[in-house]
Amino acid sequence: MRNKKIISKIIIFILIAAFLVLVGIITAGMKDGRKYGKYTSYSVDPEGEKALYLLTEKMGYEAVRYKKTIRFMPDSVTMVIIQPDYHTLHEETEIKYMKKWFERGNTLVLIYDEFEENSGLLEDLGAIYSGKVQSYNEWTTYKVGEGTMYACKSTEFFVNEGLRDKSGAVSFIDILDKIGNRVVYFNEYYHNIGEGLTVRDLIGFSGVLVFIQIVLGFGVLFLSMSKRLGKPVVVFETVKRAENENIHALSNIYKVSKANSYVLEVMFKRLKLDLAKYLGMDAVPDGAEIVKAAAFDGRTRGLDLETGFNKCERYIESDNRNMDEFVFLAKWIEKIREEIK
Repeated sequence: MRNKKIISKIIIFILIAAFLVLVGIITAGMKDGRKYGKYTSYSVDPEGEKALYLLTEKMGYEAVRYKKTIRFMPDSVTMVIIQPDYHTLHEETEIKYMKKWFERGNTLVLIYDEFEENSGLLEDLGAIYSGKVQSYNEWTTYKVGEGTMYACKSTEFFVNEGLRDKSGAVSFIDILDKIGNRVVYFNEYYHNIGEGLTVRDLIGFSGVLVFIQIVLGFGVLFLSMSKRLGKPVVVFETVKRAENENIHALSNIYKVSKANSYVLEVMFKRLKLDLAKYLGMDAVPDGAEIVKAAAFDGRTRGLDLETGFNKCERYIESDNRNMDEFVFLAKWIEKIREEIK
């Protein structure tokens, strides 16, 4: 009897450890810590594009870093691609969905030193030359269905070092103004940052969490229905009844456990650590101090951290298991972490 209790505790420990490992993998996957190369909006090197990304924000546009295949690119936004990886851009599936995206009336800004190499791209997309635009730099425009491509052959004016003479900055913002979309997606997928179509893309973030809970549920079910290990032990009826009641009680505890609240708590603590580091705090203070410090920072002032912190704390402390609210808060946390990278 004692051996069975020990084995049961070991199984429970393994299940909890597996859950924590899965949470860690998901949390770690939300931050890309690699060293970024040339022409990415993350890079501060002379040939990086972070200055252009920040300029877009300063000029009133909503700048977004995009790290997935164009299949999931939303409509009514301006997509910016700067010196892309040739093979990734010309991949057959990418061409297929890029053409569909253009045909829905969307706009691409393509900046590429060796634009002649893209003649095949223009042909595959069915792009039709529609004229030139002079805005400090020369831009060539093409029509693809209802959409438009603005192409410039000189990256040197748009990298961090090149923006010093301001002509590239004025030219880029002028083109964005002509297009008129307020949301600008800097596509880092074509710099081999991120990944293509995955199972996670198909089922979404909430689907991943549901999968984790299903795995835990099956583990608890297996524990409650497993056969006795070792030799059968003859027990009195009253003892057997108590044993069955304990198994059912354990099963019910797992069914009503606040898995959502636990996952959100892990993500919330990670967010506070990142904010404290971004704001230059040596230790991690409480939420109120972080909110107060964020009010004096230009990038975090308008993020309404106080409301988000209050919602997260209420959800964690309550018995709320509303999946829609959990997914909303998880996405909010991830959005804030993206903003302070």
